[in-house]
Amino acid sequence: MPAKYRDEYSVDEAISKLRHNLSESGKQTLNEMGLVKIPIKGAEEAIKHSKEHVAGKNSEYEALVYFSGICIVDKYDSLMESEKKNMSTNFFSSLFGSTQYSNDGRVIAKTSSVGLGENEETVNAALFDNMVRTFSRNTELKVNLSIIPALHQILSEHNFSKRFIFEMCDYSPIIPKSSLNLISHALWLGLELEFSTAIHILAPQLEKIVREQLQKAGGHTAHLDKNGIEHENSLSTLLDMPESLELFGQDHLFELKLCLQIQ
Repeated sequence: MPAKYRDEYSVDEAISKLRHNLSESGKQTLNEMGLVKIPIKGAEEAIKHSKEHVAGKNSEYEALVYFSGICIVDKYDSLMESEKKNMSTNFFSSLFGSTQYSNDGRVIAKTSSVGLGENEETVNAALFDNMVRTFSRNTELKVNLSIIPALHQILSEHNFSKRFIFEMCDYSPIIPKSSLNLISHALWLGLELEFSTAIHILAPQLEKIVREQLQKAGGHTAHLDKNGIEHENSLSTLLDMPESLELFGQDHLFELKLCLQIQ
């Protein structure tokens, strides 16, 4: 509808009302969903192993080194092969699409159904969605069974000062010098179990780190508008650059793109 008629027919008001109804519908959808709890075999053993892996270290530095290797992240190629096998073995489930909701009832992702005659693009899109969900689910398990228990263990044995974390960040080849204070403070907050504040500080810095690394590799991280003014590209655009795959590798690039999916 042309803009000059939007006020006359209360178009914006109608759209706002529809969006409120959509939000309320999403919340009601969540209320109708049942919670299914499945016991995890070997969970207690995994937690015990994680604590033992980082326990009894002589210094804060040694404890963090062991902590950094507490679990193995899923590899892109192996995850893809696993999901391809699941889709071919459990073909019936692929015939139906799915919708994912956030905790406040918003639709945050949709997976299309894959029929018998679907084209390669549709199949690949469904495959990627399945990879994202499996990676997210596996990461959540690793956080709860490995990372959090190990973190509590090292915090029971060591005290991490802001100065120590700052010096560790200063040695890092990827942290911009202009962001040292901000990032080191956020990481220290994480070690103080202030995860919400830490992630709100770190999330915007991720784009800055990616941009600086691409610039060092010779990539063009900005675009020109019709007036000749340069504008910095967003993180999603940066990660789609060919240089990103070469610089970060497929495994880390997939993780970075997954961060955008979660946000």
